[in-house]
Amino acid sequence: MQNMTLERRAQLRRLGARPIAHRLDLLASWYGTDKGSNGHGYTRHYDRHFRARRRDRLTILEIGVGGHETNSGGASLRTWRSFFPNASVIGVDIHEKHLPAERRITILQGDQSDPHFLAELARSHGPFDLVIDDGSHRGDHILTTFAALWPRLEPKGIYVIEDLETAYDEGYGGGPAGRPGTAMALLKELLDDVQHESSTHAAAVHVYPNIAFIEKAAM
Repeated sequence: MQNMTLERRAQLRRLGARPIAHRLDLLASWYGTDKGSNGHGYTRHYDRHFRARRRDRLTILEIGVGGHETNSGGASLRTWRSFFPNASVIGVDIHEKHLPAERRITILQGDQSDPHFLAELARSHGPFDLVIDDGSHRGDHILTTFAALWPRLEPKGIYVIEDLETAYDEGYGGGPAGRPGTAMALLKELLDDVQHESSTHAAAVHVYPNIAFIEKAAM
């Protein structure tokens, strides 16, 4: 068992010698998050938008720790912690989590549909440089979370919404294209804001299959 652990550590160290373009996906596979090419395939988009800031001192917030058991989840948090060697990573989940303490990772319990919790989260742990919404995927929850956390995103920060296909799923409060109150409706409003230089300070919106990246202006 000890030899296996040493071997895994050596493999992880070798990841650092690989090109950055491949490293994030390898880390995702290593830690077992479904964001990689063996799952949703999001890492190629994350790499494109996050690569330039990899060594910055960042505060990263992800809504959704993963897993339904108290002792499961955290794969994507570990991926971000390794990809961003100088970042602090905060994970929020509606379920209580009892995971081993890990450096530069903080896990909090809270409901992303609760504006009071989100306000306290932003006050106590913000402002944020990167926010990733991989939580309930319900349209009303996504909009509530965005309204609370976007103002606490730093200039030039990036806000990510995953699993946009749920915007068309009635089980998540979605429906046919054009239905209000969904993540896609929010993104369309932000596109108008980009063109008209609205007070939201959205500088760009990048949409790929099932994931979007919203860039905040430098202001």
